[in-house]
Amino acid sequence: MSVIADELMTPAFGFSAPNLDDPLVTHVRGFVAHLAFGLAVAATVEGGWALLKTNP
Repeated sequence: MSVIADELMTPAFGFSAPNLDDPLVTHVRGFVAHLAFGLAVAATVEGGWALLKTNP
Protein backbone atom coordinates (compact mmCIF):
# COMPACT_ATOMS: atom_id res chain seq x y z
CA MET A 1 0.00 0.00 0.00
CA SER A 2 2.88 2.34 0.76
CA VAL A 3 4.28 1.96 -2.73
CA ILE A 4 0.91 2.41 -4.43
CA ALA A 5 -0.31 5.37 -2.40
CA ASP A 6 2.89 7.24 -1.52
CA GLU A 7 5.07 6.49 -4.49
CA LEU A 8 2.55 6.34 -7.34
CA MET A 9 -0.79 8.00 -6.60
CA THR A 10 0.30 10.99 -4.49
CA PRO A 11 2.75 12.38 -7.08
CA ALA A 12 0.43 11.47 -9.96
CA PHE A 13 -2.39 13.58 -8.51
CA GLY A 14 -0.01 16.43 -7.73
CA PHE A 15 -0.24 16.16 -3.93
CA SER A 16 3.56 15.86 -3.64
CA ALA A 17 6.66 16.58 -5.65
CA PRO A 18 7.74 14.06 -8.27
CA ASN A 19 9.55 11.04 -6.84
CA LEU A 20 12.86 11.95 -8.42
CA ASP A 21 12.94 15.25 -6.49
CA ASP A 22 13.63 13.39 -3.23
CA PRO A 23 16.68 11.23 -2.44
CA LEU A 24 16.27 7.46 -2.31
CA VAL A 25 16.79 7.40 1.47
CA THR A 26 13.59 9.42 1.89
CA HIS A 27 11.57 6.80 0.03
CA VAL A 28 13.19 3.94 1.97
CA ARG A 29 12.52 5.71 5.28
CA GLY A 30 8.85 6.14 4.34
CA PHE A 31 8.53 2.48 3.38
CA VAL A 32 10.15 1.32 6.62
CA ALA A 33 7.89 3.62 8.65
CA HIS A 34 4.79 2.17 6.96
CA LEU A 35 6.07 -1.35 7.56
CA ALA A 36 6.73 -0.66 11.25
CA PHE A 37 3.28 0.89 11.69
CA GLY A 38 1.61 -2.08 9.99
CA LEU A 39 3.49 -4.56 12.16
CA ALA A 40 2.57 -2.65 15.32
CA VAL A 41 -1.12 -2.59 14.36
CA ALA A 42 -1.06 -6.31 13.50
CA ALA A 43 0.63 -7.17 16.81
CA THR A 44 -1.91 -5.11 18.74
CA VAL A 45 -4.87 -6.75 17.00
CA GLU A 46 -3.44 -10.24 17.39
CA GLY A 47 -2.71 -9.55 21.07
CA GLY A 48 -6.26 -8.34 21.60
CA TRP A 49 -7.67 -11.45 19.97
CA ALA A 50 -5.43 -13.65 22.13
CA LEU A 51 -6.56 -11.87 25.32
CA LEU A 52 -10.22 -12.17 24.35
CA LYS A 53 -9.70 -15.75 23.14
CA THR A 54 -11.51 -14.99 19.92
CA ASN A 55 -10.79 -14.77 16.19
CA PRO A 56 -12.30 -12.59 13.47
